[in-house]
Amino acid sequence: MLIFSATNAKAQRIAHFNIPDNICIGDTVRVTFGFDMSHDIMYQYPEITRGIVETVFLPDGIPCGNMRCAYTSTINFTDFAEGSIITTFEAIRYLRLNIEHSYIADIFISLTCPNGQTSTIMRFGGSPTAVCYSEIPDTANTWLYGTNAYGYVDFGEPNIHDNEGCNTSNNPSGTGWNYCWSNNTISDYNYASGDGIIYRLGHSHNGRIDSSDVASHSNFYHPDVHFNSLIGCPLNGNWTVKVIDGFLGDNGYLFSWELALDGNLVESIECPADSFVVLGPGAIRADDTSFFLTLPDNITHDSTVRYIFKIYNNCGNVTDTSKYITFRAVQNVNINRNVIENNLPYTYNDIEFHDSISNYIFPRTDRFGCDSIVHFNLNVWRNCHTYSDTIVCANELPTYWHDTLFNHSDSIILNLLTINGADSIVTARLTVYGSDTIDVQAHICNGVPYTWINGITYYDNTQTPIFNIQDNANCDSIFRLNLFYSDDDYTAVINAHPNPVSATNYNVTLTDITDSKSRIWTIGNMNDTARICSFEFPLYEDSIIATLFAINKYGCNDSTSVIIRNGSHFLWAPNAFTPDEQINKKFFISTNHVRSGIVYIYSRTGNLITSFDLLTGFWDGNANGKPCPQGSYVWKATYTTDNAPKIQLGDIGNVILIR
Repeated sequence: MLIFSATNAKAQRIAHFNIPDNICIGDTVRVTFGFDMSHDIMYQYPEITRGIVETVFLPDGIPCGNMRCAYTSTINFTDFAEGSIITTFEAIRYLRLNIEHSYIADIFISLTCPNGQTSTIMRFGGSPTAVCYSEIPDTANTWLYGTNAYGYVDFGEPNIHDNEGCNTSNNPSGTGWNYCWSNNTISDYNYASGDGIIYRLGHSHNGRIDSSDVASHSNFYHPDVHFNSLIGCPLNGNWTVKVIDGFLGDNGYLFSWELALDGNLVESIECPADSFVVLGPGAIRADDTSFFLTLPDNITHDSTVRYIFKIYNNCGNVTDTSKYITFRAVQNVNINRNVIENNLPYTYNDIEFHDSISNYIFPRTDRFGCDSIVHFNLNVWRNCHTYSDTIVCANELPTYWHDTLFNHSDSIILNLLTINGADSIVTARLTVYGSDTIDVQAHICNGVPYTWINGITYYDNTQTPIFNIQDNANCDSIFRLNLFYSDDDYTAVINAHPNPVSATNYNVTLTDITDSKSRIWTIGNMNDTARICSFEFPLYEDSIIATLFAINKYGCNDSTSVIIRNGSHFLWAPNAFTPDEQINKKFFISTNHVRSGIVYIYSRTGNLITSFDLLTGFWDGNANGKPCPQGSYVWKATYTTDNAPKIQLGDIGNVILIR
């Protein structure tokens, strides 16, 4: 069991709290403590409270141990002057119980003062056949009838799965709520529903009754017997509270209780405050009775801080309270304005602006008195000058534009307004298109048919057709065709260089020297359309034909060809040799730009006589070591050149062997 008290003599409580809810970050607020209204925190003497904290099982309507049916607890007051008595019910500030129980109709509660006077706090509402009914006064039961409501509601948050009996291990506790009883004035205390009496009308069936907020004195209840019944009680002495669970079937727990008496009745002892403490960030002691509150100015956002204010007196008592203060950071506010150019200069915050401005900064004080920064932006809608071009046909005159009459091409200036209200100068320009006759000259080759834009084909120039067409302005125009035939001969001419080619000069350039408009070259498998084209002559070919098909500007065409010859010589072979003489006694072949090759010697009947390397070998007129007879023989050579090492070429000839 823990016995507690708010004071053992005269204690202080906060009566006046005058500290702003908002402070600018970087500013300093001085907080002072004292007994008069000139101080930020003024304190006075509150009620004196005594109480006991202990968890007590309320048995289920049966006697249990020494406690039997009733929980009885006593506290002792010694704070008042000797012989002091209660002269008014307001001296009893309140009685508080922290309790849980699953059925309030089973509960009886009473308060007894030191001389035995008793006030029934809550009557029993159960059956007179209950085991513990005999310990409840006859005047304090049966409230479930008449003007009173059915009482099946709960205290706190009970454990509804409890069991009967005295064994607390089978009856775990629930959660207790605070319940307070008082007859003090309405200005000091706010009462719960149900006419202020806990079991009166206003509580729902199978619900939980209100829990009191002790700090704010709300949801209090009237006792069943008015505290006037305690007038004449001594203030000092033992005060006793009794709680009885009168009926079998459910149970509960009491966790603590306290009694508060009026502290202003203490006259014999003075306990002045002797020290003060402020707990919270940026709280710095200034002197014995004041503190500075400030936050550093480098904080960039609003910050809400809780401060705890404590008062210590020389009787060993502590009174504390707390307050949340919001420190306001410098705010950045964007102001955007639009103005037309005609309304310049624009005045904001007593400053004239003659043009657009971006991020002009004004310092300002906000509604909390803290600094703010206004970022001002001005956008100027400019006057504009535009052009409106209109095209009409001559047969559409006269015409109107913005109520102005036009009889011919002209230009006028109009002063209008833009959608934003700025001046808009519009230059309106009208262009008149007339009906024109356009001669179309067409030249073609004699005998070639001509198809015109009207889709008709003409075979001679004996006609001059006319075609009507609309121009870009949708105005009619007349086109007249004049057809001219060209009788001039048209001949395609080619210039080819070099021709013939050689082993060292084989890049051929072909030039169309005809007055042609377009052309097509055909050179072997190659086609080209350029006026001048080039290609590499393949040296393994004897000749190549290049053909030009050309068309002139009148559509006349002609074609011609040129033969490009290969002037390169790769092999030189003698037509006779004499093996039995001192000179010209070997047959060999001279080469030019030959990379490799083999020479084969055949008889006239086609038999192979011998073979030798084209570059290093020869024939001495023998076959298998024996002289061949005089006569004509056939040689055949296969070889590759430096220019085409992967292409095998061939050549053949006759040679006469003379003996």
